[in-house]
This record gives sequence, C-alpha cells and structure tokens, in this order.
Amino acid sequence: MVDTREIGQRIARARRRRGLSQAVLAGLVDRSESWLSQVERGKRGVDSHTVLTRLTEILHTDIGELTGPDDSPVTKRAYSGAAQIEQAMMCYDAISESITRRSCTQKPDPKNLLARIGSAYHSYQATRYEETGRLLPGLIREVEEASRMSGLSDPAVCEARALAYDTATALLSRVGEHMLAWTAADRAIAAAEQSGRPILTAFGSYRLAYVLANRQHPRQAVQLAVTAADALEQTMKSPSRDQLQPRFFRKPCDRPENWGS
Repeated sequence: MVDTREIGQRIARARRRRGLSQAVLAGLVDRSESWLSQVERGKRGVDSHTVLTRLTEILHTDIGELTGPDDSPVTKRAYSGAAQIEQAMMCYDAISESITRRSCTQKPDPKNLLARIGSAYHSYQATRYEETGRLLPGLIREVEEASRMSGLSDPAVCEARALAYDTATALLSRVGEHMLAWTAADRAIAAAEQSGRPILTAFGSYRLAYVLANRQHPRQAVQLAVTAADALEQTMKSPSRDQLQPRFFRKPCDRPENWGS
C-alpha cells in the first residue's frame, strides 16, 4: 500500500474528475470537510474500510486504484494524451459566467462544434489516436463553455456535448484509461438525456456498458445494455437509419454494429 499522502492525492484527483467539492464529497461519506481536507493533504489516513468503500462508489473508482502500488495505471500512463483530456475535463473556467449570469460576447455555433467533433470521431475510427487526443481537449472545453452559456435550452449544444464525451469515452477505453473513460461516459449520458434524443441516451448507455465490462463489472454492463435496448424498442417502433445514428456517423465503417469499436 502506498503512503497516506499519495492516497490523499489520488482521492483529490478522483474527486476533481467527478466535479465534486470537498464539502459535497465529505457530506456523502458522512465526514466533515476538514476531515477530507486533511486526508487529501496526507495529514491523516482513511481509517475506516466502510468509508473507503463508500469513496470508491462515489468517485467511480476501485480501492486498488486509491491504495495500490505506484506503478499502477493511476500514476503511469501509456497514452500521453490522457493527461490533456483529463485537464480539459477538470477545467471550470466558465463557471463564473454561470454563477454571475454574465453573457459571453460570442454565442456557440452547435453546427460547427458537431462538424469538428465528427472529425475527431472519424480520426478515432481511423486509429489515429494521437491526433484524436490532440483534438479532444479543445473540443471538451468548448462544449462545456457552450453548455454553460446555453443551459438546457439548446438541444443541439447538449447533443454536441454528448458526442464529444462519447468520442472521449471511446478513445480512453481503447487506450486503457478506463477510469477516465467512466467519467466521460457519465457526462455523455447526462448531456444525451438533456438533448431530448433517446437514441443518444441509448448510445451512451451502450458505450458505458463497454466501460463497465472493462472495469470488470460484467453483470452491470449486461444489465445496462439490455435496459437501454428494451427502452429504445418501446420508444422507437420502426426507426429510420437517420434516427439510429448521431449526425456525424455517415461513413460506411460507422454502421451501428461497429459503434462499440
């Protein structure tokens, strides 16, 4: 087991990936904010297995990733682009506009965003993973800013956010960044639900099922996939090809049966 300081740093990184404040996470595990602050700074350890287990559930991680050896995937990354994607996902620069309700000078262009996200997705499909990793951080920052400017009032922005995070999920899963892929998949589904397009929610669930399987949760993965498929069947009796695929999936290699690749 690694030292207390390293465990605290891992908890802090996982908390930020989930977008939680110290106060919120502390409350969810029935501890004080001061206690969590001391844990993250390495001043004290997590002396309760129950609390540690609860932390892993909330942070979508495993005990081994919080307390495992230094050569675990948490500390060493084979794919260099993951760090930049993670930084983009942890960027909350636009939050001040959301709180103060100041409007930005330039409104988002969902069509432009969708076209560029489509390019990133096709780059991923062509196995140009380094290129995809360079494109995604900027796109993630833009969809987050656009979603804060538009709120839930623009389904096209929600769709762009869902597809940006879906592309990130696909890439991160493929390069072995399963923990970060889990967070991206969560965000993709949340945005898909806000878009008003059931197919996007089902698609995000399908992608998340792969992440869960990679995280050694096969039962949950199957349950999620089956639940989404059943719900989609009830919602869309005779769907057309256009209804069954997000807007930028137009190439022959992007047929629905290949979406898990």
